[in-house]
Amino acid sequence: MNQDGKASNGLTDRLKEYVSRTIQIQTLSSPDLQGITNAEAYSYVLLENFKNIGALAEKNRVVISDIIEPVLNSREPLDQESVAAIQKLNENLLDASEIENIDLTLVSLLTDRLLQDADMKGDIDYRISILDKVIENSYMLINMAKRIVSAPGIADLHREKGITALEKLLTYMDKAQFSKLSPESRRIVMTNARYGIGLYDYPESQGGNRTDIQFRMLDNALAFAHDPFYLDAMPGFDWKYQIFRIYEYMSQLDYTFAEPDTVRKAAGYADRFLQLWKSDPDYYKVFCLYEEIEGRRLRIRYLAGIIPVAEYLDKLYGIYQGRNIHDYSKAGFDLNLDFPLDYLRFMDRDDIGEMDMNRTEEIYRAALAYVFHMPKLGLLSVTLEPYSKLLLSFREFPGNISFEEMCIQSFAALHPPTYIHSKMVADITRCLTRNLIRMKPDLFAGVFSWFGLEDLPENRDKLIEFAYHAALCHDFGKLLIIDTIFIYGRKLFDMEFDLIKQHPDVGYILLSSNRSTQKYAEVARGHHVWYDRSRGYPAAFDTSQCPIKVIIDIVAIADCMDAATDSVGRSYNRGKTLADYEQEVISAAGSRYAPWGPELLQDPVTKRDLEYLLGEGRLNLYKDTYTLLASLDSGEEKKSGKQTKKPE
Repeated sequence: MNQDGKASNGLTDRLKEYVSRTIQIQTLSSPDLQGITNAEAYSYVLLENFKNIGALAEKNRVVISDIIEPVLNSREPLDQESVAAIQKLNENLLDASEIENIDLTLVSLLTDRLLQDADMKGDIDYRISILDKVIENSYMLINMAKRIVSAPGIADLHREKGITALEKLLTYMDKAQFSKLSPESRRIVMTNARYGIGLYDYPESQGGNRTDIQFRMLDNALAFAHDPFYLDAMPGFDWKYQIFRIYEYMSQLDYTFAEPDTVRKAAGYADRFLQLWKSDPDYYKVFCLYEEIEGRRLRIRYLAGIIPVAEYLDKLYGIYQGRNIHDYSKAGFDLNLDFPLDYLRFMDRDDIGEMDMNRTEEIYRAALAYVFHMPKLGLLSVTLEPYSKLLLSFREFPGNISFEEMCIQSFAALHPPTYIHSKMVADITRCLTRNLIRMKPDLFAGVFSWFGLEDLPENRDKLIEFAYHAALCHDFGKLLIIDTIFIYGRKLFDMEFDLIKQHPDVGYILLSSNRSTQKYAEVARGHHVWYDRSRGYPAAFDTSQCPIKVIIDIVAIADCMDAATDSVGRSYNRGKTLADYEQEVISAAGSRYAPWGPELLQDPVTKRDLEYLLGEGRLNLYKDTYTLLASLDSGEEKKSGKQTKKPE
C-alpha cells in the first residue's frame, strides 16, 4: 500500500497468503494426534511445529508492517482496488456463516477503517454494507469480551459500538428511506432487524431489561415480516427463513429475569415455533433440529411455571443422552454444551442427590472430550462461550472431577503449549520452594502462620505441595481467553493486550469460586505484579499485604523462567539458556524479582535441579501430554458439516 492509499501490485495475493499462513499457525500450535502413535513422536512434532510457526509468523509480520498498518494509519479515501482487497481479507479472516474466527481483532480494526472511508465518500449502500460488518464484528467481540468477568466494561465498549451502528442502520427501516435503498441494502437492514438482538446480550444481572428489549425487537421484526409494504418492497426475500429465524431467536432468549408477561408470551411463541418446524421438517431441519427446539421450549415452559423443574431436567437430560458426541454443527454445540449447561444451572442447589452428582461428573467429562477437537476444526471461539459458562458455574462434589483437574485438562484439550507451561511452572515452583526453604526458612514464617502450622519437616512438605498446586493454577484465567493466546503471527493489538492483562483477575474469580482452589486465588492474581509493585498487573493488588507473598514471588520467577527458556509458544525467538535467565534475575533483583532470586538461582543444588527440569524434565512432560491427549480423544472423528452459530 503506497502513501497515497493506492494498492501495490499483488496486494490481493499477498493478503491471501497472509490468511493461509495464519491458518497454518493456528493448526500447528495444537497438532492433531492422527498419525502420531507414541509420546516421542508427539514431542518431536510439537517442537518442529513451533519452529515452523516462527518462520510463518516472520512472513506475516512483514505483511502487517508493509500493507496492513499503512491502511489502518491512512486518513485518505481508499481506492476501489484497496477496498475490495480489504473486504476480501476480512471475509477470509472471519467467516461468520462457517463459525471461523481466524483473526477477529484485525477484522474489527480494518472494518472501522472501511466505515471511515464509507462516511467520507457518502455512498449509502457502501455505508450500509460496512455498518452490517461492524454489527457482526461487535456481536462476536461481545461474546469474546464478556468472558472477561473481571472487567465487564470491555464488553460494554463493544456493545455500545455495535448498538450505535445498529441504530444507524435501523433508521433506514423508515418506509420513505427504505424505498430508496438497493435490494441488497434492503436485505441487510431487514436481516439486522432481527439479528441486532444479539448486541443486547447483557450479563444476567441486567437480564430482565435486556430480554424484554430483545423480545420487543423480535416482535417488531415479526410485524415487519407480515407488513404488505415490506413484502412488496422485497419480492425475492426469503420470508419463510426470516420468520423461522425470528421464532428461533425468541426460543433462545434467556427469560430468567424477564417480566412474567414476556415469559408467558414467549411460551406461546415456543409452541408456535415447534408447530412451524413440524409443518415442513425437511426444510427446517437444515437449520435446526427438533431436539434443539424442544429443549429450548422446555426451558421456557419451566420458567413460565407450566412444568416443574424436575420434569424439565429429566426431559432435558433425556435429550442430552441422545446427542451425537461427534456432531460439531450448531446443533452439536447446543446438545453437547448448551443443554448440559442449562441442566447444571437449574439443578436444585439445596437438594443434590447421587443421581445429580453422577450426571454432573458425566457432563464435565463429556465436555472435555468434546472440546478436544475444537481447535482442529476451526471452532474454538464459538465453543468458548458455553464452555466458559461451564467453568464459571463449576460445581465440585466429593469423589468427582475437581476444578483443578477440569481446568488443567481443559488446557491440554484447547491449547497444549499452555498446559505444558502450567505443568512446567508448577515443577519449577516446587523446586524453588523446596530449596528456598532450605536456604532461607525465615521467609516462610508468615506462610506457616497463615496455614496455622508449625515450621516442622512434615509441614514443609505440605507447604511445598501448596506452592506446586498454586503454580499449576496460576494461569487458569487464560482459559476464558484462550483464543487470544492462539495469536502467534503478529504482535498483540492494544485491545488484545487489555484482555490478556485481565487473566490474573479472571483466574482469581475462578479459583475463589471453588472451595478446593480458594487458597490459590491470590497467587493467580499476583503472579504478574513486580516484587516492588512498580509495574505489572493488576496494579490494584497490593501483594505486600499478602501473607503468602513469598509464594507469589516464587511463582513469578518460575513463570518467567519457563517462558524465557522454552521455544514452544515463543514463535518469535528461541528460548534462552538458564544462565541467560539468571542474569535477567540478577539485573532486576529487588524490582521485578525478589532480592533473594539471584542467590537462589546460583545455589548449586537449585541449579542442578533446574537444569534437569528445563532439559529432560520438559521432554518427559511433552510425552505425558501426549498420553493425556490420547485419553481425551474419544475415537475417530466423525465430522458433520459446520453450520452457522451466528444468528442470521
